[in-house]
Amino acid sequence: MNGPRRVWVVSDGKPGHYNQSRGVVLALQRLGQVEQSWINVRLRSGLWRVPLTLLLNRVPGTLRAFPLAWAYEHDPLPDSPPDVIVVAGGRAVFAAILLARRTGAALVYCGSLRRLAPRHFTAVLTLERQADHPANVVVEFPPMPVDRDDAARRGAELRARLSAGDTPLWAVLVGGDGAGFSYDDADWRALARGMSERARAAGARLLVTTSRRTGADADALLRAEFDQAVLADAVWYSVAPRAVMAEYLGAASRVYCTADSMSMLMESVVAGRPVYAMQPRACRPDARYRAVLGRLAAARRVVPVDIDRLAQPPGEEDFRCLQADPLDTLASLLASRLERS
Repeated sequence: MNGPRRVWVVSDGKPGHYNQSRGVVLALQRLGQVEQSWINVRLRSGLWRVPLTLLLNRVPGTLRAFPLAWAYEHDPLPDSPPDVIVVAGGRAVFAAILLARRTGAALVYCGSLRRLAPRHFTAVLTLERQADHPANVVVEFPPMPVDRDDAARRGAELRARLSAGDTPLWAVLVGGDGAGFSYDDADWRALARGMSERARAAGARLLVTTSRRTGADADALLRAEFDQAVLADAVWYSVAPRAVMAEYLGAASRVYCTADSMSMLMESVVAGRPVYAMQPRACRPDARYRAVLGRLAAARRVVPVDIDRLAQPPGEEDFRCLQADPLDTLASLLASRLERS
């Protein structure tokens, strides 16, 4: 196409959906120059979901005149019409469909179809097949904003700043209560002491970051319990948050991530690293979450490990780290779909 591809990203602001949309945009950038505009939307009420589904599925025509503001609060729309609209999540998708019908843009959606007809979309990215329709594109991983080249550059810069030399660096990514996992003080102590012991035994040093869900109390406990001699760098989110995922993943030779954070697990796998999913004693994820973790474990992308067993010598894990860059794979899939639209 002549000139940059104009992309509107319709976003509900949720971190997971935001990151998936960023991943799609990064994949589109593999296909050529992209001019992106982000449009924040908020569904006025969840009660709109059923009537909007019925309206979009059953009413013929383009619905060009449907006032978006009836159902949504949203940012002003850009002056230039889009070539592609990207959306993730079930609350923003209706706005994206309405805008695609109004503008004639291709529509790329990350999320479950639920009761929406697949004909609304140019591509629906899902982990499992949801419809016998060419728009449903099954991917091994959700789109993740992990640029391997950028991560490698940032990782090399971090290793240089830390004067790491040939010392192995391991990333420790800490989440918190959620997705059916909950942590108590004993779990946090076991995590800090176990990871310190593993690092000492292997001659490795640790890159530790907590997150918003970790909480100030857990931050303080972890900070006190980690062996400072094995800490190469640490981010205690409640004290001084900073974005370090790219540089940590670029610098680390392996990743230990708490099992509650599917986004951090997926980013680590997509970066091509061996990944351990650290599980607390209170571990009750729902069936869908268990299925995703099970697929990752069966494919040897992730090895589950109980937090209270971290201090024990690890076994001989047979990781099958991801070799191909998922952004390249996704770019190829999207190119095929966009050519047909």
